[in-house]
Amino acid sequence: MQNIGRRAFCATLTLIAGLVSSASWGADEAPIFNEKGAVAFVGYSGTVSRWNEIDFPVFKKWMAVYAPNIEVKTYDPQGNAANQVSMAKSALVSGANALAIAAFQDAPNAILSAAHAAKVPVLLYIFIPNAIVKDSVAGLVGTDPAEIGKAQGQYVLDHAKEGSRIAIVNGDLSTTYARLQHEGMLSVLQPAFDSGRFKLLADRSAEGWLTAKAQAQVSSILTANRVDVLIMGNDDMAQGALPALRTAGLEKKVMVIGQDGSIAGLRAILQGTQTATAYRNLYYEAQSLAAATAYRLADKPVPDGFYAKQQVIGSEKVPFRPTPVTAIDRSNIDLVIKDGMATREQLCQGMPSSVGAPCN
Repeated sequence: MQNIGRRAFCATLTLIAGLVSSASWGADEAPIFNEKGAVAFVGYSGTVSRWNEIDFPVFKKWMAVYAPNIEVKTYDPQGNAANQVSMAKSALVSGANALAIAAFQDAPNAILSAAHAAKVPVLLYIFIPNAIVKDSVAGLVGTDPAEIGKAQGQYVLDHAKEGSRIAIVNGDLSTTYARLQHEGMLSVLQPAFDSGRFKLLADRSAEGWLTAKAQAQVSSILTANRVDVLIMGNDDMAQGALPALRTAGLEKKVMVIGQDGSIAGLRAILQGTQTATAYRNLYYEAQSLAAATAYRLADKPVPDGFYAKQQVIGSEKVPFRPTPVTAIDRSNIDLVIKDGMATREQLCQGMPSSVGAPCN
């Protein structure tokens, strides 16, 4: 491995094989790799709250455990593909020994080719490209976006009344993630649209997954339609839907489904303004990425079951550790507290006593 000498002595890390419903795992807080070096983590966009609140800091926290002598540098390309390429190449030139990247381009070949030429291993995070350079990716960690879409669609199928008018505001459809999420939704809901059980009023996208763009799309939809259900790309986008609904006099009258399980989204569920979220433990996701990165730095095989399946990307097969997905609503919101994704204080601060459990 470039710029790293002999393999370090690695303590054993015990993992629960495969996936468990709570998205927790039994990892010893022991180093996997003890030598010095540097890792670059190139994300998606700090305008999406999860990156600066969870992904970057949690990755750094666990890298300090699994590879305590590794310097971690994080990069925020603000959802701009050219920025991401430039940042990744700069990190490689600066001597990164591994590259963890949320590669949101369909074919991030400029990045992968540069890393491959520099003999730097790449771990893909969250986004699943359409094509990759041969033998350039060591592993993939994150949620299967199709499963997110399926969870959102299934929630609507299970809870929306017959005849419901549904509008979808996807995340940025220039990203593979948003397209796969959308495909997952429709795999569940299209038969209900075809049969007339539900009516699809609108199917749009918010550039950059931006809250303001989502709000504008929802406002536009509401000017011409009576909506019963809004399926939003994520919880940040759902936060954009809420003021649009409030302005239209529809607060708490429309089912709103997001994804991520953000603090703002969970508090909105408690308040009744958002209905549900397709949740996965983002702490687990970022911790898994740190573990995968440390194992690759150490050039050691991951424990059995760490990667649950092979993901086909173009002509390549990549080991994939998907994060379990659960639909969270008012009935099971305690799960996020049990998982450590939120504290009771974060969810309940300033809430009226009428909110009930888990706040009082």
